[in-house]
Amino acid sequence: MALTWLENSEIAFGLILNGKLSLTTVRPEQFHIPYNDGVKLLKDGVAKEDIISAIGLDAYQAAVEAANTINGASNLSWAEMLEKSFIYYDAGARLEKFSKKLQKGEDIDWSEITYIANKAQTNISSGYIPMTKIEGGEVSFIKTGWQVFDEHIGGFPEVGLVIIGGNAGSGKTYSMTKLAASFVKMHPTKKVALNELEQEAKEIRARINETENISEEELERIIIDDNPTRTIEQIISKCATIENLGLVMIDYVDYLVHGETTEPVMSGIYRTAVLGSKQLHCPIVLYAQLTGYESGIPKPRHIRWTRLAHGLTWMLCMVYNPATDEHDFSTNEDEYLPATPNTAYMIVWKVKGGFRKHLEDSPGAIAIPFRGDKGWHNTKGRWFSLKKS
Repeated sequence: MALTWLENSEIAFGLILNGKLSLTTVRPEQFHIPYNDGVKLLKDGVAKEDIISAIGLDAYQAAVEAANTINGASNLSWAEMLEKSFIYYDAGARLEKFSKKLQKGEDIDWSEITYIANKAQTNISSGYIPMTKIEGGEVSFIKTGWQVFDEHIGGFPEVGLVIIGGNAGSGKTYSMTKLAASFVKMHPTKKVALNELEQEAKEIRARINETENISEEELERIIIDDNPTRTIEQIISKCATIENLGLVMIDYVDYLVHGETTEPVMSGIYRTAVLGSKQLHCPIVLYAQLTGYESGIPKPRHIRWTRLAHGLTWMLCMVYNPATDEHDFSTNEDEYLPATPNTAYMIVWKVKGGFRKHLEDSPGAIAIPFRGDKGWHNTKGRWFSLKKS
């Protein structure tokens, strides 16, 4: 039977008093009142008499008796059980506040509820915790299911903002439908939330029908909202209500601006998307039109407010189709990629976690077969390095 936070606090405190649990394995805030004060005093080297005076004789005796009743559990087990019960209690208390707001008919930030739930499920508390309690490692890549992209890049970050820029007609929207369809195939329990602010939902469905071999069950897990008036905050909050959410895609960033496009406005959008990805615990892919672009290879500077985008994003990509480019390919070979018939490029300028396969010849571009009526090929792709010599 699971014990409450208070019961675990009594046992752990009693074990400390009996010398069976080290003070170095626990923190005062993990303990229920009044044992949190008792742990603080013990860490300060205060005498037993003063501890009894501070927390009360009844609480002191209850802890000693509780510790004497346990059998067979290791000291580490009780430290872990204390931490887990503390996290659950904290999550419950925080969620209770949202429950009361809902009962009053008030709006709430659903993404914060998702964040609290994710932390509780992974047994990570909401406050400061020692680094010894954190398992080290890099941000993991998750497969997108688009085989050619995964082969060269490794996939998307488990958590982080991905920006994909491109001009009209470059295959940008088809890359979104390819990624969405590929993701639900790769992850049979996950859903993809498409936020289509430019086109209508039926247009996106038509593109999927044209180019993707997808089952009804897989199609059911691609969900779409084509309301063009939503803000980034509203999108994240709504996505937080989706069970088994694996990927969020937004097409495109300019439509998230309601009013004048300024640096503070764009900064707010980018920052909210980054934080939203962390709260939802899944990648957010934000599509962007290019600005100030004429021809040639699209560069990071062609993303609106590039410094913000480049600084905050985990991965920065560009879709480029030479067939729609008016660039003079007879001059300055450094400014173009080979214009091969029925081929477009996914250019990858930045990967915060590092290029894995192309570490020595990155950034670069993946040449992938592409046709407007068939979309992007799934497996064929060749890497072109864009590394400056």
